[in-house]
Amino acid sequence: MNQWFIFCVRMAVGAMWLYQGLWMKVIAGDPEHRAVVDSVGGSLPAGLTLRIIGLGEGLLGVAVLLGVFHRTLAGVQIVLVIAMNLIGLIFARDAIESPLGLLIHNSHFLVCVILVGLYGPGALVFQLPATPFPEAGP
Repeated sequence: MNQWFIFCVRMAVGAMWLYQGLWMKVIAGDPEHRAVVDSVGGSLPAGLTLRIIGLGEGLLGVAVLLGVFHRTLAGVQIVLVIAMNLIGLIFARDAIESPLGLLIHNSHFLVCVILVGLYGPGALVFQLPATPFPEAGP
């Protein structure tokens, strides 16, 4: 598989997490996302819960953009997307404008996640140091 193609797919996946997390949940506070969180309930206020979820999604987006741990992150993303969809459809179905549209939209997204997970992070990957600590000298 062409590494530049996978790079472009990885950028799209990372951008989606940043948009859905940082923009829609943290900055804009999208009413539809808030309604879903309100419907699910929980011990924290919905606005705070929405921001926590959004920050987590934003961090995930940064990690995807960097290309680190691509297989592990692909697995995490698959589990998160499926879990969030199931929770939304079970506990907040009335708050979701188009349940079918949600599933169709996320199926395409998951195909992109799987491509990055299977075929590597692609070009331009942030390289972690081989050893986290310098070796002791004499």
